Amino acid sequence: MKPFIQQSLLLGGFYFFVSYIIGYFAGESARLIELVVITLLLITVIILAFKKSFSSLAAFWKKFPKISTYMAALGIIKYFSIIFGGIPGAIDGFILASAPDMELYQSYYEAYIPTFIFVYWVVFWCSLFGATYFAFFSDIKLVKIVEVPVTGKETVKEKTAKLAKGKSGKKPVKKSKKK
Repeated sequence: MKPFIQQSLLLGGFYFFVSYIIGYFAGESARLIELVVITLLLITVIILAFKKSFSSLAAFWKKFPKISTYMAALGIIKYFSIIFGGIPGAIDGFILASAPDMELYQSYYEAYIPTFIFVYWVVFWCSLFGATYFAFFSDIKLVKIVEVPVTGKETVKEKTAKLAKGKSGKKPVKKSKKK
């Protein structure tokens, strides 16, 4: 998986939990906090699109790969609900607000909601089952390890090479093919 997609889904998973917690509170302050959080998510995803990777998110994914896989699955669910639930609802609300006679307005969104809810639950369970498969049963790794600078002059590859040498300090011997 490309680092941009992987990390934007991880951000969506974090947003899923934050919006879930905010959903327990009612009032204008909760709505304002939700608006601030979704604005921060959009700004962060836009920055991520230009930057291509955040080292902190890559380190989180590397340290907690199974949790990160589930967070990415929750990010799929959240982005799905924003794109196919929130945007059509906002468009319908805008049309309703600008309608000359609100009592005569026929909303297409009312007919759309039951289908959306059904598809939402299908996407929800498929993404969680897919995350379980990739986290525990698959040999396919969804993680492309992004090099993160380590304190000091050594990179991750150099540290791995030192660990591969073993206690003796000798390099592993490569076997060459003889004709």
